[in-house]
Amino acid sequence: ARPTPPQSIFFGASIGLGVPASSCKTPADVRSFDDARAVFKAAHAAHTEAMRHYVLDGCVTDHVALQRDVSQMYRWLAVFETDEKRKLAMYMRRTAALRPLLDELGKKAYEDLHKTLSFEVGEVSMELAEMKSVRIRAKQEAQPAYRPKAVEITKVNQFLDEAVDAFQHFVDMYRKEKPEPLMPPPPPPPVYDESGKEVPAAPEVVPIEVDDDELGVYLRAHFYIARLHNKWLPPPDAGPAERCRGLKLALEKFEWLRGHAREKLPLLKDEAARSTLFADELAMADQMVELLPEQISRVHYAR
Repeated sequence: ARPTPPQSIFFGASIGLGVPASSCKTPADVRSFDDARAVFKAAHAAHTEAMRHYVLDGCVTDHVALQRDVSQMYRWLAVFETDEKRKLAMYMRRTAALRPLLDELGKKAYEDLHKTLSFEVGEVSMELAEMKSVRIRAKQEAQPAYRPKAVEITKVNQFLDEAVDAFQHFVDMYRKEKPEPLMPPPPPPPVYDESGKEVPAAPEVVPIEVDDDELGVYLRAHFYIARLHNKWLPPPDAGPAERCRGLKLALEKFEWLRGHAREKLPLLKDEAARSTLFADELAMADQMVELLPEQISRVHYAR
């Protein structure tokens, strides 16, 4: 038998208080946009009032939790929304609530919050880009000769870039920078090749530390970055190199990702996870590495 949906909790009865039962709606009561909007308004008002007390300066964890709740409220309200413009606006409010927190919070002091917020911002921006892309595809299905306007392309690419930036922020949180020394060491002496030209110093490799329980989401963030590059739309007047920019970035990322994943997955302590974690995404990465070179060639020489 299917489980019964949870009912509103009436704390007063359990402790013998003579107070009326809660009038909160249960999940089964929310069947339309109007029902969802009523719940949203009540919850949003309560969270707004709570954030007046749990301010960011002094109550960081609580304030961020409240802002994330508000983001999720818009997410679930959008499920009942049928108007695409209004749904788009709801998702944009999610990023407006969360993205500023990444600038306000110190990375070292709030590492876990930075990871959580940046990944969610990346997911929301990815959804925004998909919504805009769906509208373009719908127009092309209705009118096969339709070509996206420059403003449509710009908006899609803006959301794609914002998603890439957010996921890059997430993966960069696993880079363990060395602490600045009190007394910086002197620069190394220059190295010259046989012709007498100075050889540029190799870039310093920053170690990456990812725990086993975070490896899946870490690899998935890189996978999302590759897919986002693949969805980049070239401007109408783009030349061959510009038309292939997103595809080349995607190919480069997929190639790196499948090598990096196959290097890290065998090191997992859980033997079962070695063959199951990230398996579907890794198979897709292999396929894209095979398909993208031909697609790049076709797009490069297209007229």
